[in-house]
Amino acid sequence: MATTDDLPPVPADPVVRRRRGPALIWTIPLVAALIGAWLVWQQLAARGPQITITFVDGSGLEAGKTKIRYRSIDVGTVDSVNLSADLHQVEVSATLKPAMKSHLGADSRFWVVRPRISVGGVSGLDTLLSGSYIEIEPGDGHESHTHFTGLEQAPPVRATTPGRSLHLAAVTLGSVSVGTRVLFRGIEAGEVIAVGPSKDFGAVDIEIFVRAPFDRLVRADSRFWRESAIDFSLGAQGVNLRLGSLSELIVGGIAFSAPDDPAPPPADKTFWLYDSYARSTDRDTGEPTTVVAYFDDSVRGLSVGAPVEYRGIRVGQVRDIRLELDPQTLRIRVPVVLDITPAQAAGGPVRYSEAERVAALAKLVERGLRVRLRSGSLLTGALFVDMDFVADAPPARLEPAEPYPVMPTVPALTTELEQTLTELAAKLRRLPLDHIVEQLDGAASGANRLLNAGELRDSLKSLSTLLRDAKGLPTQLDRQIGQIGPQLTRTLSAGERALQQLDPQAPLASDLAATLDEVAAAARSLRDLADYLSRSPEALLRGKLPQETPRR
Repeated sequence: MATTDDLPPVPADPVVRRRRGPALIWTIPLVAALIGAWLVWQQLAARGPQITITFVDGSGLEAGKTKIRYRSIDVGTVDSVNLSADLHQVEVSATLKPAMKSHLGADSRFWVVRPRISVGGVSGLDTLLSGSYIEIEPGDGHESHTHFTGLEQAPPVRATTPGRSLHLAAVTLGSVSVGTRVLFRGIEAGEVIAVGPSKDFGAVDIEIFVRAPFDRLVRADSRFWRESAIDFSLGAQGVNLRLGSLSELIVGGIAFSAPDDPAPPPADKTFWLYDSYARSTDRDTGEPTTVVAYFDDSVRGLSVGAPVEYRGIRVGQVRDIRLELDPQTLRIRVPVVLDITPAQAAGGPVRYSEAERVAALAKLVERGLRVRLRSGSLLTGALFVDMDFVADAPPARLEPAEPYPVMPTVPALTTELEQTLTELAAKLRRLPLDHIVEQLDGAASGANRLLNAGELRDSLKSLSTLLRDAKGLPTQLDRQIGQIGPQLTRTLSAGERALQQLDPQAPLASDLAATLDEVAAAARSLRDLADYLSRSPEALLRGKLPQETPRR
């Protein structure tokens, strides 16, 4: 039987002790929360920056499918494509890779790559199978941006391409467009990246990009001109034909020259774009002086770019031809704007200020310098502006006006000829032509009666008979003289013998000697007469001419 000693002791009342701090069990949800936050952060960090791009057209863009690429590598995906609140644009939301965050600056550019066909070639053919995508050109990400305006076309030149941009000015754009090639000796050296009007809307501004190393060939005195496969002109300066390559025939281009002077162009320099290579070779004669001339003659055949010449030397060109109505007098005038470049000394152009050029031109006008229209080609009817000093020109001066001074003009030579012919016609109309015609008719009738009269016919027959007789007279005379000649010779011989027998001091001897001299002279005269008549029998009728002398 068990006793109480064998029983275990009764435990005392438990003592409850409270620990300070959270229980260990709460570390489990805390760790789970931290892990979840870390996973969310990793997800957000791996997602990259979100941006919004606005385009005018959203064709080819699909949410979740359209990619954003750089150098053919996917760097983002389009999340959504929606219209803007005003329905004028398309807003594209996209998520980029985290590495692109430091390259999203204000200069970043986006554009949609689609299949395109242009004069410069075909691009975007790879999108026919893969679909359109958005190309990005990274920028400076020091100031991060999330909203961008997309380009409608791919930029002709990337920002990372080495080279330099230049500005050209032209009267008209012509066949030049964005993407037009820039050539140096037939080698592609760049392209046109932008076109538009100049700041004053007086010309066309063309921005080109010349890639390295060709950018070093652009000098301060370089010339730019439009390049085409066939450069044909038939104008006031004659016929000009220059042939290029087949590629130039298809797309054209802009060419430039590299002068020997290595001086680089200033950063703000604007080059002039010439219409042809021939125009670009014109000698630089300094800054032009722009004037306006009002011609009373017709300007048909005068075109923009036509030369202004001084005695055959080109000193400028026609800038513009307009039509102007004076609201006060209701007079219609045709102002022709001229760019005149003064001739400079050899060795390079001398730069004068605008005031000096205008003052020099004003002095020349006071001395009689005028401009007139002249025909440069009878085949084409092209006109040019001729500048020269006109004798006895009415006094005139270079009239100051806005926007250009007014140059005095004189009528064209054809106009003066027309005026002369008009005055001559007026004088002819004032002549008594009816009376003159009556007198001429009477004189002609009298001459007709005289020619048809019988007496004239008889006289002509008698004259014909006389001429036939005169034709045989020299022969007969020569025969008679031939018979007389020997007799005279014998007579002279006998006379000489008689003289030898006579006393030289006797009077008879001297008389006989004189007689024999006269007989000898007569014989010579008869011989000369016979020779002359044998050569010129018509002398019997008309006589001997003063310059004719019988040969002895």
